[in-house]
This record gives sequence, structure tokens and C-alpha cells, in this order.
Amino acid sequence: MDVDVDVNDLTERLAGRLSVIVPAGFYVEAADGILRYSADEERHPGQHGDHHARGSSTHVRRALGRHGKTAEDHIVDVAVRVLDDLRDYIQEAGHDPWPVTGNPPRSHAQIHDSMLYLWYGEHDDAVLKCESIRLSGVPDAECRGSGLDASMVKWAESVGTVASPLLAGFSLASVVVVAGDPQKFYWAGAAIVGLTVAAITLIAAVQTSKYVHRKQPDAEGWYHGTRALYHSGILALLLGLGFALVPGSSDWPRRVACGLALAAALGEAIYFRREAISDARAAISFLRARVRAAIARAWQTIFLGFVTLTLGLIVSFHPSGSLNVIAVLLGILMIISGIFHLIRMSDSAESRRAWLGIPGLLYVVIGVVLIRNLYLTVALIGLVIGITWIVQGLSALITGISGGSGEERGWWIFFGIISLIAGIVVTAVPVSSVTAIAVLVGIWFSIMGLAEIIAGFILRARLGATAPSLGVPVAAAR
Repeated sequence: MDVDVDVNDLTERLAGRLSVIVPAGFYVEAADGILRYSADEERHPGQHGDHHARGSSTHVRRALGRHGKTAEDHIVDVAVRVLDDLRDYIQEAGHDPWPVTGNPPRSHAQIHDSMLYLWYGEHDDAVLKCESIRLSGVPDAECRGSGLDASMVKWAESVGTVASPLLAGFSLASVVVVAGDPQKFYWAGAAIVGLTVAAITLIAAVQTSKYVHRKQPDAEGWYHGTRALYHSGILALLLGLGFALVPGSSDWPRRVACGLALAAALGEAIYFRREAISDARAAISFLRARVRAAIARAWQTIFLGFVTLTLGLIVSFHPSGSLNVIAVLLGILMIISGIFHLIRMSDSAESRRAWLGIPGLLYVVIGVVLIRNLYLTVALIGLVIGITWIVQGLSALITGISGGSGEERGWWIFFGIISLIAGIVVTAVPVSSVTAIAVLVGIWFSIMGLAEIIAGFILRARLGATAPSLGVPVAAAR
């Protein structure tokens, strides 16, 4: 590290500061660069019988010895980890929220003027803080915790690896069953919509749960988003099952099953209504912040992605119309080029004006013909593509036959044959071939557009994780 730090001294002083803020019956001790947490037996409401809370620890020396960061960054990271580990241990041992009821507050650490400040809470609202620790010669630094406790991380892990994948798979299988024979279902359309929504939201919950971990700066927002998606997915799944089971005749087992599914959906909505509203608000607030940051920093990529995606969808679903638009644009381009030549011909200072007027007039005529005969224009486009591929294929074949290593020659010959065959096919049926090519190009544009949109948001996420976004007033830490 860049700054020499006495690990044993830092560990002992951390133990001293934390011992003051822990509840009665809990202890924090330092030994050889390790902070150890322990608790008395039968001292806490959550403990019953012979239960004794096992100890826990944080290896300060090992964490400070990692590479890749400056000493001050290591110190604030370790301080935040110590606060997180202590909070998790006290909550697990006492079975009660700590240091406050409700959602666990974030852990914060900041170095300012060679003083290390530690507290639980927000930037400007510390709910519990420790006495500061002097660190001579250490530059300013700051870090905050994820706002998660161990139970939240475990819940997100179980949802992302077990519950959501299984329920999403069941939803997709149900969609296939209902869509395969909709005549057997009285409300087939509503059932398919509900089950599809369930599958999408549950798959989204799997994806968002991957970001619910301590190293993710916005883990709390991802946690609330995962909860909102998961419970919404369950509700949609139950509604979809209820709609699928609606009987078309007097079938009492089906009536009972439909009633149970709809009753379960109602129970889910009532039981989790408060948590769902809170999670939805937190998730929406988090999503807005993410979208604003992404648009502010990567709007070019996202805008380009939407444009490419839109163009790809239009070309994919309307290839003939798209080709006609291209043909019209090509004709307009020819007309504009011809007019430009004719304007230049009218300039008395221009030499050889006749040679400018002839191609100008020819361009205008060709442009008009192309616009008035779109089928012919599309065929010409196909012929140009086909001839280009034929020439390219012949060139590749000549290159492969003339020399080079065995493997290289084989690839050149293979590419030449494919290009030559494709060119002959396109030349033989230019209109149909160009239409098929337009569909493939549209699909490719759609894929590229989605990739660009996703890449833009991923880029913003990475930049947001590495950019300095903390501005805690020192007074709040004190």
C-alpha cells in the first residue's frame, strides 16, 4: 500500500469504537489484525433454550493487504465491511433489526483531514455513529455500504437461483399448453397474457437478483426491484392460472381450482400490498436515477440503438415497402445529382458545359424512371448485389487456387464457392432474393439495435460504479 498503516493498532481502535455502540451483551475484540464479534448466552429476546450465538469475525489484515487500490481506499472499504459484518451478526444473534427498526441503514466510512469517520445512516442523517479515529498522513477517501443485510442477500440469491427460474419455466410451459390448444380454455387470451407477463417478470427478477450483493454500490435499489418483479410475477402467474382454469361448463373440479388460484392471487395482493408499494416506489425511483444517468452519459449509444432497432423492425416486417422506399430514395438521389449537373452547365464560367448537361439530363431521366418503376429499381438493386457477389466469389476462387497454405486455400475456395452460388441465385431471381436479403438485414439490424441499447445501459452501470458519486458533508459524519 502507498501509506504505512499499523494494522494491529487500527484493528484495536476499531474494536474500541465499536464496543461503545453495540447493544448490551455483545462484544467486539481485536486479535492479530482480526475483529471478533461475540455475544452472551440468554441475553437477547431472539434466543431461546440452549441457543448461543456463535461468534463472527472480520479479517482486517487480509482485507488491507489486497492489491488494486490505494491505502485510503482499502481503509474505508474495510471500515464499511466491518460495519456491515457487525450489523449482520447482531441481527442474526438477536433476531431483531439493528441499529434501527425497518430497513437496515447503510454503512458509511470517510477519511477527512486524517480522521476516519464511521456511521450508519444516510449522507446527511447518521442514525448511529462511532467516535472518529486519527490516521496520520492518510489522504481523504470515502466509501458507503450497500444498505443490505445478510438476510436480504440470501433472499435474493434463493429467488434468483431457485424460485424465479422454476416459476418462470412453469409459466412458459403453461403458455405453450394454452396456446397449443386454445379451444379447451374459456379465457385463453387472458390466460396467455397473464402467464406471459409472469414469465417475463420472473426472468427479469432472475437478472436483477445478480446485482444484489455487497460489492454493488446500488445493491439496495436492485434488491427492491427484484422484490417488486418477483411478487408481481407470482401475482401474474396466479391470475394466469385462474384465467386458464375458468370452466366453460359445469365442471366443479375446475371451478374449485379456478377459485383457489384467483383467491391465492387476491391473498398475494392483500398480504404484500404494503411491501409491494414500498418496493415499487423504491424500484421506480432507482430506475429513474439509472435511466437519467444512462441518458446523460450514453445517450448516443442508446439513441443509435433505438434508431437501429426501429429500422430493423420496419425492414423485417415490411421488406417490400422498405425496398420501395430505398428505390424512391435512389431515384431522388439521381434526380438531385442531375439537377446539380444542369445548374453547373448554366454557369458561363464553367468549361465544357455540354459534357455536364448530357449526364445531368441522363441522371434526371434515370431518376424519374426509377421512381415510376419501383419493381424495376428493386430488380436492378438485386442485379448489382448479385453481380458484386459473383465477382467477389470468382476473385476468392482465383486467390485460393493460385497459392497459399493448405488451410488458407481451403477457406478462400470455400468462401468463393458460397459467394459465387449466392451471386448466381440473386442474379437469377433478383426481386425475391433482395426481399429475402432485406428480411435478414432487418433481423440483423434489430439484433444490433438491442445490443446497442443494452450496451449503453451496461456502460452507464459500469461508469456509475466507478465514478465518484459521494459528497458527504463532514458534519454529517461527526
